Amino acid sequence: MEQQENFDRIKNMFQQFVPPLCVMMETDERYDLYSAKEVEIKNRSYKEIYFGSVILKPKYTGFYFMPVYLFPEMLNEVPEMLKKLQTGKSCFHIKKNDEELFKAIEDLMKAGFATYKKHKYV
Repeated sequence: MEQQENFDRIKNMFQQFVPPLCVMMETDERYDLYSAKEVEIKNRSYKEIYFGSVILKPKYTGFYFMPVYLFPEMLNEVPEMLKKLQTGKSCFHIKKNDEELFKAIEDLMKAGFATYKKHKYV
């Protein structure tokens, strides 16, 4: 049940950015957000740009967050406890329900959204 609670909390955090971000997928196990604005990144055009997802798995909750992939310097501000859960460039496996951890995730989301706005992705 703990993973369901983690999924629901992260999904609720993402929902504060809708709108202007758009839900591209919403199921019982997955929630994906995109910016529905055409953008150009490194001389390539995109109809929309991925912001993040939360995916419910049996042993962990996957938190996927594109701003840290596009702007890796954002990770300099991430607390060590969240960095330890990083499994790829933009993926974190959340296993515990921890208030400090959720605060770090929410702060990262807000920083990522602000970065997207600054670069006119939103």
